[in-house]
Amino acid sequence: MTSDIKAIVHSTVKKFLECVSEPLHQREWQNAIPLGIYPNYLSPTQTPPRLFPDKEGEDQSVFILLSTSSDSGVCLVSCKTPSYGSMSVYSTVDPDTVDLAAHVAVLLDALFKLPGKVPRAYNGDVRLSWALAAAVAARLGLSVKTESRCTGAVLTATSLSSDIPRSPLSPQHVVKKVTAEEYGTHSELLVTMYSNMFLEVRGQGVPMPVAQGVVENGVAAGHVWAYFVEGVPVSGAFLGRPTRRGKSITCVYARKEFRGRGNTQALMDTLCKVLLEEEGLGYLTIFFEEGGSAGRIYRRVGFGKEGEYVMADFTLIDENAEEDGGKSRVDVKKIST
Repeated sequence: MTSDIKAIVHSTVKKFLECVSEPLHQREWQNAIPLGIYPNYLSPTQTPPRLFPDKEGEDQSVFILLSTSSDSGVCLVSCKTPSYGSMSVYSTVDPDTVDLAAHVAVLLDALFKLPGKVPRAYNGDVRLSWALAAAVAARLGLSVKTESRCTGAVLTATSLSSDIPRSPLSPQHVVKKVTAEEYGTHSELLVTMYSNMFLEVRGQGVPMPVAQGVVENGVAAGHVWAYFVEGVPVSGAFLGRPTRRGKSITCVYARKEFRGRGNTQALMDTLCKVLLEEEGLGYLTIFFEEGGSAGRIYRRVGFGKEGEYVMADFTLIDENAEEDGGKSRVDVKKIST
């Protein structure tokens, strides 16, 4: 019953985290994004950088911090922050075990009572983001367009492939964390690799000053790994979003002239084995598109054996828009949430 469900509008990030952090930790790896990013807003020196393009009509400065709760506690958490253009949706419990339609209905009413424009882009576990996007679209008389879909997967020491290490590295080849000295020598190359990953995946690279800041901070935190050939990085992996027990692999990139040689597989094998078995990290998460070489690399390491879900981005568009010939537009009247 929706009468048993309440929506909470949080006035500050601090109050928001005080309310939702512990509940979100009940599904820590599935909620690694908010748990790993939002606490940084409490520090003026660690504000999350903007890495993705603006959404149409978006006000970058807007914070929308909402949650729903019932007698059993906090359930849905939905946020729009300056670090990302979409309104993201998370759940403290398995979405298949909750009355999702009832919680979304309460969330929807709270969202439409807020001042300012209702967001037109939604992101998260497809079960959650689809439900909220469809509900908002129905109220606004719009349609839902699927922008992207990817797999979010987890890896633990238990699910790590027993085939690692697969074979010895060639002479003058090494996989390791990038040191400050190595970054000083190869900073331009590493920053370009980081930005180029976004260019290939999202169609727009990260501005170089932003990319430089992310990589510099990552090196200082021990979050940047690379496969070196004769002392030069040819592929790299960048970690982030640390939580209580785990971290996320946020970016993996191989220079084009070194692809197809097994370097990135060796990089991921070594990185994951060291972090999970030698350093005792609880888990690693990663997001990837199915069907490509990257996904095959991650699954060979063991990602997905202990859990995965579909992450999706949706945009609300006018019903008469024909930008894509209608191929990805969905009639919300046919949606069942």
